[in-house]
Amino acid sequence: MKKKYVSVIGSLNYDFIMKVNRAPKIGETITSSNTRFSCGGKGANQAYQMGNLGLNVYMIGCVGNDYYGEESIASLKQANVQTDAIVIKNTNTGLGFVTALDNGEVTAIIDQGANALLDKNIIDENYNLIFNSEWIVLQFEIPMETIEYIIREANKNGVGVILNPAPTLEISNELLKMVDYLIVNEVEASYYLGYEVDESNLSEIIFNLRNKVKRGLVLTLGSKGSYYIDDEIYYIPIIKANAVDTTGAGDSYIGAFVYGLCQGFTPVEACRLGAYSSAKTVEDFGRKSMPKNAK
Repeated sequence: MKKKYVSVIGSLNYDFIMKVNRAPKIGETITSSNTRFSCGGKGANQAYQMGNLGLNVYMIGCVGNDYYGEESIASLKQANVQTDAIVIKNTNTGLGFVTALDNGEVTAIIDQGANALLDKNIIDENYNLIFNSEWIVLQFEIPMETIEYIIREANKNGVGVILNPAPTLEISNELLKMVDYLIVNEVEASYYLGYEVDESNLSEIIFNLRNKVKRGLVLTLGSKGSYYIDDEIYYIPIIKANAVDTTGAGDSYIGAFVYGLCQGFTPVEACRLGAYSSAKTVEDFGRKSMPKNAK
């Protein structure tokens, strides 16, 4: 019997978030009106939201032997995330340099740092922990070779896999068939389908992506809401929010979605939790605004 905890295997970054009126042009220097600092990384953000909501969650990843790594681990501990499986490497912690526009939209440049060193050996060292989880949650900010190994071993051990393929990278249809839930935005969905996804063609083509995985597809469309797709299409409206910074909103959605599944909610109900959590998250900088309770 699988144990009642979740293993998040992914990235830990330290983010520099700069508030700007507009993005700079090539060769141009502009001034930030406000710079904030926040621990981040898609994996760590998702684990943080799960821990914040009270889920028993383990983070498996790598940080550097530096201040940013120490802060990344300390931040997760504050959210009651189990951090014993985080490995400290003799390199820099992953770094994110984020620009946040007035409307809350963001762009980012990422230095992988220690995240690039999360290899199969680390997975094997934590094999019993990982493959006795109720769910394994993955993203694409660690080496693809490691991700492929985890998905195959999870399939062998009967452990559910939730995949957020961001940033987009090639993955075989064979491996996607071993994934229970795929969570994508419209850009990621378009990449894996090979053509544009928007609301006008959603009902016609989205099943082509849903059918690549075992159970269901979650499609997030930012301010346009989100959809859950299994045998039918279910629309989940947004929760209105005063957007300050959208960094981590998608990760908050995923963290709350996983929390909902672990509480026995239906996937559609879990998506509603995700919509609520992401709305709360955009109302401040970084992940400190991720909620500690879900409606």
